[in-house]
Amino acid sequence: PLLSGELSVGYLDQRNPNAGEGARHYSGPIFSGALTRQLSPDSSVSLYLTRALPVSAYQSNGYYVWTSAQAALQLPLPFAVQLRCGLGQQWNQYRAAAAGLRRSDRILSWYATLRRPLHASLALSGSYRSELRRSNIAEFETTSGGLLLQLEWQAFGEPTR
Repeated sequence: PLLSGELSVGYLDQRNPNAGEGARHYSGPIFSGALTRQLSPDSSVSLYLTRALPVSAYQSNGYYVWTSAQAALQLPLPFAVQLRCGLGQQWNQYRAAAAGLRRSDRILSWYATLRRPLHASLALSGSYRSELRRSNIAEFETTSGGLLLQLEWQAFGEPTR
């Protein structure tokens, strides 16, 4: 099929007895979903939606609520080069309040990757990723970017589908 999807939905009742006030208990929905449309054998567009509760290392929070929406595109380019790029928005909410202030972050990120096979089991890729984090607490606002050059070697051959 040209369109495929995956959806996981759950209800989480989590207790964190050592966390700060407001973050000792979470009860609510969690989910993860992906929708991918094949545009051609070598190109696709995907949408992702996630809500999860990762462990937190911020003050006395036992967890934070992470919600994200992302889109990704994969396209073939000339000379056997493949382009992968994406854009996403993430919302982090921390439940415990230190000095009466609850933390809330908004993260906008994007990436672009160029990949070219060099041999049946060898490829070269270069990626750039940028992230802009805005927070209601100024010291957590950041802007970052990074370049990654990678030589990929599949020692055991191409994975089977």
